[in-house]
Amino acid sequence: MPVTHQYKKWALASAVAMSVLISACSSNDDEPDAGADTAGDTAGETSAGADTAGMETGGDSMTGGDSQLNPNLTTISVLLDSTTTVPPANVVGASGEGSFSVDTSTGAIAGSVTVVGSSGTPTVAHIHRGAAGEAGAVVFGLDGNEDGTVWTVPEGSALDAADIEAFNAGELYINVHTEANPAGELRSQLVDADIPAAGSLTITFRNTSEFQPMTPPVVALHNAPDAENGIRLFEVGQPASGEVIMIAEDGNFQPLVDVANGQIEVGTVSAAGVAFTDPEAPGPLLPGASASVNLQVELDNQVMSIVSMVVCTNDGFTGVDSRPLSASATDTFFASIYDAGSESNIQTLNYWVPPCGGPSIEDGGNLGDDENGAITAHPGQSEAENPNFNFEAGAQFLEVTVTRN
Repeated sequence: MPVTHQYKKWALASAVAMSVLISACSSNDDEPDAGADTAGDTAGETSAGADTAGMETGGDSMTGGDSQLNPNLTTISVLLDSTTTVPPANVVGASGEGSFSVDTSTGAIAGSVTVVGSSGTPTVAHIHRGAAGEAGAVVFGLDGNEDGTVWTVPEGSALDAADIEAFNAGELYINVHTEANPAGELRSQLVDADIPAAGSLTITFRNTSEFQPMTPPVVALHNAPDAENGIRLFEVGQPASGEVIMIAEDGNFQPLVDVANGQIEVGTVSAAGVAFTDPEAPGPLLPGASASVNLQVELDNQVMSIVSMVVCTNDGFTGVDSRPLSASATDTFFASIYDAGSESNIQTLNYWVPPCGGPSIEDGGNLGDDENGAITAHPGQSEAENPNFNFEAGAQFLEVTVTRN
């Protein structure tokens, strides 16, 4: 696997300054197959359930949530939080995001939400009828995956006439329930999240962990997965792309940056970049440190994705998948930790990249194997040879602040 010039500079600077070195790929480590899906290929797939009755393909990009080819089709992006539930759950770190499409003529509805940071495994999720601030009756339930992190509209679902009227009035909402908050822990009205128009953003990352270094976060602003030319850099429940695997296993971020930048000219990605603590010496984001990057949003209705390796793991990364941009002046949230599913979570140090305490590459460090799985919420670590690198499932170490300039 080739090592980029920038990556070499990073490794050298890190070794000298902090004895924290994210190694380039070793000969023992896994390399994606030559035919592996790239981030651009994976990103071209639509989100689960996005192929709904009445949805057409081709044509101009969708604007304002409406299809150019089906005037009755409305697509929305939602952000779930724990403060708008009835009563408010106020769970620190709990959030969700997703997208839905509704044909307001036939009632056909499709889409899904992804939940992170909940107080426990979500038990059920529903579409309810009710205005903001009100609790209402269940319209229908959503199907959850095994760990309760993804909830999808059942195939073939449709709203009746009264529900379509409620949707048009902003009086349908999604509610995710847990044992701790059976009345609802995360909620969002089924109305499009306020997404800012084009402009400049400053995106600041802070490593809030005590011991875990992270690679400089890669961030891309791009079309939403269910929009025309929509993409995603990664998706829970799907295999990781080769570029995401290079980050999650070895900290090599440049291939993902190259793929994202290559899509700017075709209008799929608006902007992409890397946040460095020190651009002159691009080393890792150390515990307690911050890094920022300025990006120009060239198109309306863009969403944001982030990928950064949690270094002292086999194939762990922290990130955000297609989060709608807030219309607020500042928006602060935490990114969750995921398992790329490409390597087994062996916690002996010779399976980890230096500087996590294992041997150098020359001495046989940074071993690898093929797990051949899909991206999941990280199960945490509890048996690391160096216990400083242990963390619980659901831990969130990367604080993200998006500021509109």
